[in-house]
Amino acid sequence: MIRKCESPPMPTLTHHTLPNGLTILLREVHSAPVTSWWLAYRVGSRNEPTGLPGISH
Repeated sequence: MIRKCESPPMPTLTHHTLPNGLTILLREVHSAPVTSWWLAYRVGSRNEPTGLPGISH
C-alpha cells in the first residue's frame, strides 16, 4: 500500500526594500530555534553600466 506523504506548507516569503535600495527577503520558520542569513552581491561584468567596464570588481 502506498500512502501520499504530505509536506507542511511553505512559509510565506516577505519582500522589503530599504531606502538605500537594499533588498531584504524574509522567511520565518519557527520549527527550530535557529537563525541563518545569506548575503549576495549583484556585482560582476553583467552588472556594470554601459561604457564603464571594470568598476564592479
